[in-house]
Amino acid sequence: MEPLNNPNQTENNNAHVTHEKPAPETTHTTHSAEHETHHSVSSENGTLMGILAYLGILIIIPYFVAKENPFVKFHIKQGLLLVIIQVVLSVSNQIIPSLFPMISILQLLTFVLTVIGIINVVKKKEKVLPVIGVYAKNFKI
Repeated sequence: MEPLNNPNQTENNNAHVTHEKPAPETTHTTHSAEHETHHSVSSENGTLMGILAYLGILIIIPYFVAKENPFVKFHIKQGLLLVIIQVVLSVSNQIIPSLFPMISILQLLTFVLTVIGIINVVKKKEKVLPVIGVYAKNFKI
């Protein structure tokens, strides 16, 4: 009879061990899922604010809502530089209409830089914009 009890005890112990192993994994997975969910919500907000930073006057929304976020702050600086360039080009076009062809090309280039900035936001990168991006770090926000 003892051999029957020992296998039963082993089966109970195995069942108990098997039961104990999934419980911590499940708890860990739940904790990770909660952390990932919280991170993705924060990330989605950062992504939205980063995109708005490149859309002209809409830059004021991330400036007032999320400028404490380093990722958003980086893109606010990049977007602010683009807004300044776009305003200067528009004013220059009004003052000196003969420069219209050259200013139009420069405006197209700022549009391309805007698209590059938005792509960087979506990819979650803090990548400096080509040619002009190095000057954005000089802004104090």
